Formats: sequence, C-alpha cells, structure tokens
Amino acid sequence: MAFPQIVTYNSGTSSSSSLHEIIMPSSVVAGNLLIAFFTCHGTVDPLIDRDSGLGWNVLYSYQYTNHFAGVYYKYVLIPDYDDLFISLSGPSPASFISYQISGMSDGVPGCTSVAVNGSTNADPQSITPGLGTQDYLWLVCAAIDGDIIASAAPSSFSGLITAQSTSVGSSSSSAYREYNTGSSYNPGAFTSAYGSWIAITIVIAPKAADGVGITRSVYYGVNSNI
Repeated sequence: MAFPQIVTYNSGTSSSSSLHEIIMPSSVVAGNLLIAFFTCHGTVDPLIDRDSGLGWNVLYSYQYTNHFAGVYYKYVLIPDYDDLFISLSGPSPASFISYQISGMSDGVPGCTSVAVNGSTNADPQSITPGLGTQDYLWLVCAAIDGDIIASAAPSSFSGLITAQSTSVGSSSSSAYREYNTGSSYNPGAFTSAYGSWIAITIVIAPKAADGVGITRSVYYGVNSNI
C-alpha cells in the first residue's frame, strides 16, 4: 500500500460578498482529487454556484449559529476549469484552503465535525475509517469565527496552512497526517485562541483500497453529516 499524497495546495481570503471563488491549486492533473474547505460568517445558505467547474460535490456542510464551514470535493476527469464558486444568501467575508491529492481511492472521503461556541484549541472529532486498516491520509480543518487562526497543528500533523479573514469573517486552518490504522482515531487539537469554531476531520483511503469494492458512487459509511 501507499499513502495518498498532497500534490499542491492553495489558500486565500475574500472580502464581503455573496459570491466567493475558491481557487484551486496549480497544475491540476486528471485522475486526482480536489478537496476544498470554505468558511464564512453568518447564516448564509451556501450553495455551489453555477459558475463552478463541473463535477463538484458537497462532502460536508455545517451551519453553527452565525458561522458556516463546508467541505467540497471533485474527481478531476479532464483538467480544464476546476474552480469552485460558493453563493451565499447574504454578503460575508470568507476564507478557503484547497488541496490536490493523488494516489487516493475512488471512494468518497470520510468526514465528521464538531462545533463549540467559545473555547480555545479547536479540536477535530475522532472518526473510524470504513475500509479497515489502510494507509490513510488524514486532513484536519478548523474554521474559527473572526480573524483567529491556529498557531500550531495537532500533534503528529504537518503542513499547517492558514488563511486569516477579518474580525467579521471566518478564518481557516488545516494540516495533514499519513497514518495507517483501522481503528477509531482522534487527531488531537489545534493550538488556537479563544473563539467560536467548527473543526472537521477528513480521512482519505489509498488507491489500494479500491480492491475492497468501493467505487465513487458508494459512501464509506462514516459520512454521518452529509
């Protein structure tokens, strides 16, 4: 087996608007997976806008009081126009982090989250992979209301990425780990200042897991909040 690999990534912020563009990483390759994490302030009814490239799906969407976080994914068939636009019912500043991943299973990634209205150290929830013991790629993301970003990733996680919004927006932090397990796994907490946060755990199986019969049209069985 071999772990899925992060090929390229991107991050950014946008000013208050009802339409936000999530820009994809550079040099997108056919056959790879695109994962996009988006967060904004407010009760905003986010939708994938028609200006987006074809093939985008909602992996996870969570509205918590006046705070939203979403995860979106796309398998790249032909690299062409892959950017993602999110439309909102009202204007808000926003932030995003996007990844291009290779060597992954054709299955839909697993995802779960937890939200807290006022606490330090955004803490992603544990999740049990649905395909047994595999070389999984784990992504953790934190959407913290306002301009708060994580100063450190959870222990054993690497590649901390942050996108700092304004005090009336929502900021993004993410990191990754390659970890072989088939049991429930708790990633641990980011180091972050006090604020309202939504923390998300994503697990991506390797290409070798396709041998257990999972296809792109079948969920892992761990996406409890799609």
